[in-house]
Amino acid sequence: MTESEIQEKILKRLQQYTEHLFKRPIWGRIWDFKEQYLIRFGRDRRGHADITLLINNKPFMIVECKRPGVSPTEIREGKEQLESYLNASRANLGIFANNDDPQKWTYYDNNIGFDEIDRSTFWNKIEAAFDTERDIEKEAQQLKLQRIEKRAKALVAQSTKDINTRANKMIDEEAKKRVTQKAVNTAVAQQLQEKINQQQKQLDSAREERDSNWGCAMWGWILFGVAIFILIISHQ
Repeated sequence: MTESEIQEKILKRLQQYTEHLFKRPIWGRIWDFKEQYLIRFGRDRRGHADITLLINNKPFMIVECKRPGVSPTEIREGKEQLESYLNASRANLGIFANNDDPQKWTYYDNNIGFDEIDRSTFWNKIEAAFDTERDIEKEAQQLKLQRIEKRAKALVAQSTKDINTRANKMIDEEAKKRVTQKAVNTAVAQQLQEKINQQQKQLDSAREERDSNWGCAMWGWILFGVAIFILIISHQ
């Protein structure tokens, strides 16, 4: 049996098992098996995993297949290759298989390290990834929290905007009042100054007229006195 033949049989077993395990609709989960899935190791290196289970287009499980009867060295190299694929793709689970008997496969959990686990634990982890009710409740709660957070941010932003608008309006109104009051005070001061200047001019004019009248009267009395004096002298 060639490696491609054993790979085909392993893929069919995985598909049958998952279809039997997940008969319910998988809300919020898109899953599919891909063969020869491209995995990149940095910019220059790349490889192709034999079988990859994708959940929402992200690698979740990778299977490395070898033909039956390979040497221990090839088995060790195959497991090392599986570990490198898991690390590069950040997939959670892995299987190494060189036969079509699931009980003889080697199962790995790569969440913390490349740890070998038993078959039952492995499929429990697969099933947990498709736990519809828990995922729906969790996702609904997350969406609810996101909506609440978004609404709270919007209210805070709106409140801040309203406060800034009101503050700017109050500042503008107060500035207008001050400008208006200053203009009024300036106009009143100018009017008062003009009236003071007018009254000062009138007072100065009255003083000049008074001084002029006093001067004329004084010269009149002086001339009258001189005339009387002349008459008195002339009669003597």
